[in-house]
Amino acid sequence: IDKKLRRMKQTGTQPQGQADQTVVVDFATQAKDLRKAKQLKYMEAAFTIQRAYRRSSGKSREHSRWSTIGGAEPAPPKTLSGVDNIGVLLSLYVGEIQNLDLSDNPLGVAGGQIIASSLDGHCPVKLKKLVLEGCNLTDRAAGSIIAVLSEQTPALSSLNLRNNGLGNDQRGDRGASAALHNLLVEGCCDLQVLRLGYNNLRPQHLRHIYPALQQKCSLVYLGLAWNSLGNDGAMWLAHGLRKNTTMRAVDLTHNEIKEKGCFVIADMLKEPTHLEHIVLDENPIGERGARAILRTIRKVIIFG
Repeated sequence: IDKKLRRMKQTGTQPQGQADQTVVVDFATQAKDLRKAKQLKYMEAAFTIQRAYRRSSGKSREHSRWSTIGGAEPAPPKTLSGVDNIGVLLSLYVGEIQNLDLSDNPLGVAGGQIIASSLDGHCPVKLKKLVLEGCNLTDRAAGSIIAVLSEQTPALSSLNLRNNGLGNDQRGDRGASAALHNLLVEGCCDLQVLRLGYNNLRPQHLRHIYPALQQKCSLVYLGLAWNSLGNDGAMWLAHGLRKNTTMRAVDLTHNEIKEKGCFVIADMLKEPTHLEHIVLDENPIGERGARAILRTIRKVIIFG
């Protein structure tokens, strides 16, 4: 553009019906269009590289350096899945990650085992918050992850395992429920927030978890919404909260709790407790159950 302007000034020519300023503006517009075209080309090249990287993400550097020895062809590279790549990244940076959110990724049992293996053996782990909501872990993988967390994550304060198909074991003493008991009682961390909503937890699972609430427990919030606890589950939870001194909020939304379960909860609330919020939405507690809760709350407010 500068050369063209210099040549036009030397020759004294300019486009008919246009001034020098107009010519400069036209040239500037052309230059702007040229820059836009280059940017588009760069963006297209970047997307092409990204697509190529995704297609060949499984190729290792070592395989690219292999050479044919004695005329033998090297073995084809093993393509790594997304779960394998997550495991590799965790193995490299698990010592620095503090908040890890893998929500809505279909990790499954295999992915859960890979995460557990990546967290195991790295000391210390600075992880403070782990979110694995909607990862389809099931009891087996979730139990493996919780077992590792109880030993390797002293800074962990929040764990989210919502919507993972927990509670499929009939007895309730295996998998996630047993691992949660060990995490709350013998774990190296002071867990404060535990979210277990949208699973299939039943009374037999609470029967193995509630002793942890009576012993050394630092939980402040316990989310159990949309499970199948029923009246028996409410009874086990009430037993666990009678001597608890840290719990502030419990979410029991949509747990098939009826009048009998409300009577047990109301009886628990009569004793000194630090509980401030308890959610019973979408439970068929009936009029008698609601009156029992309200009557207890009124007495607590009036008589302290």
